[in-house]
Amino acid sequence: LFYSGKVAKLLFEEDSVCKTIGSEAFYNNGYLTDEVVLPNQLELIQEAAFRSCSALSSIVLPSSIAQIDIDAFRDCSKLTKVSYKGTLREWCGITFQDQEANPIYNYGDDAACLYVNNSEKPITMIDLGEKRPNSTTPSSIEPLVINSYAFANYDVLDSSKIILPANTTVKMYAFYNVKPTTVKSIYCEGSY
Repeated sequence: LFYSGKVAKLLFEEDSVCKTIGSEAFYNNGYLTDEVVLPNQLELIQEAAFRSCSALSSIVLPSSIAQIDIDAFRDCSKLTKVSYKGTLREWCGITFQDQEANPIYNYGDDAACLYVNNSEKPITMIDLGEKRPNSTTPSSIEPLVINSYAFANYDVLDSSKIILPANTTVKMYAFYNVKPTTVKSIYCEGSY
């Protein structure tokens, strides 16, 4: 669509019904620098959609996003702020087809930070434990699935422990390339 284009600003109408950003839509666009706020109805970002957008520094993803395809954010080396309008639990459910589909997987000098639920502070601790005083059995807690590459290369964690509910499925590569000096243990509630 705008392959190797010179689009500097990407704006969507507030009531946009755009559900897909196509393959290579903004591939190799070195001019896209302003914060990109994707439409609230967006469900899919296709292969290499923002690949090599070398000046892109900030992106806002809607909670409706369900899948991001291969290399969607590959070589976005200046991308340091990823804001997600949903919860951390919902972030875990996004299907990332590879590590470079995830915008927090950054090859640049500065690590990309994930902000969820309109927070002004980045996620530095992963605590998805269920704190429900009336829930005593694992069957009463909604199962959690952490999809592949959900936290790939996320080096911003300052807590050495990840806390998960008892009935959690962690898919292969969910914490791909997270340095062992960052995370020393994963604690699942109800386990001993």
